[in-house]
Amino acid sequence: MWSELNAVSSIAVLVVVSNEELHLSGCLKALSEFDGRVTVVDLASTDGSAKVARDFGARVVPHPPTPHVEQVLSELADLFSPDTWVLRLDPDERIPANLLRVLTRARSDAVRSGHSVVELPLRYRFAGDPLVGTPWGGVRYFPRLFRWGGVMHGGQLHEDIRSQVTGGVARVTGVDPIEHYWVEGWSDFAKKNARYLRLEGASRYDAGERFGLVSAVAHGIRAVRRALASVRLGDGMRGLGLSAGYVAYVVGADISLARYSRRQGRGSDGNQGASS
Repeated sequence: MWSELNAVSSIAVLVVVSNEELHLSGCLKALSEFDGRVTVVDLASTDGSAKVARDFGARVVPHPPTPHVEQVLSELADLFSPDTWVLRLDPDERIPANLLRVLTRARSDAVRSGHSVVELPLRYRFAGDPLVGTPWGGVRYFPRLFRWGGVMHGGQLHEDIRSQVTGGVARVTGVDPIEHYWVEGWSDFAKKNARYLRLEGASRYDAGERFGLVSAVAHGIRAVRRALASVRLGDGMRGLGLSAGYVAYVVGADISLARYSRRQGRGSDGNQGASS
């Protein structure tokens, strides 16, 4: 278990918001013991998100509306100095006090070990309830504490910065997880999935992926196996619904890639015809 310190210092907090007034206040309240700088990047919110951030003493950085947070991070290279360690939180997340108190030690140990990324525990919640089963269930670990200049944000949807660092990744264990209030209900779940599916094709295509029927079938089979393996009796119909939604999303992401690839191919053919 990581040793505790009385205060968290020399770590910056980054929260990217887009009309998250209600969630943001809870996120910032959970940082009451934090004595470092909190930066809120506001994607042209039309609600009171910026005011909430300022009322909590956070620095507010305006930014044009952007489809997803990974793209935002890729456009903020100069936001912090390269040696700054950054704790990135979503506005609908709450960091527990016992995790907050060990971050300085976690950072120091990572520096001594030559790591640029520290994984923190996180738990997804559906309509306020923690998920036990489903592909999102249980306590999972995400790279949320990292040295700003030690990772490269490529801007791809669902990008995992752990694949872009060398020297391994540290992990904090033995503390309560960040609580991620993921979706508020089925309508929210459907809207969020639909929004991301509209982005999947272009993001994966730009990352070099191309649609293939064999790979798409393999993705679907793996998704079904993962969904079945993660079902827990205590999750009831909600768990079955979320697991089915996960499979549908994986299949939908490949369909999105296929459609986008086809449109790009038609565009290339048209350009070639115009130039010949």
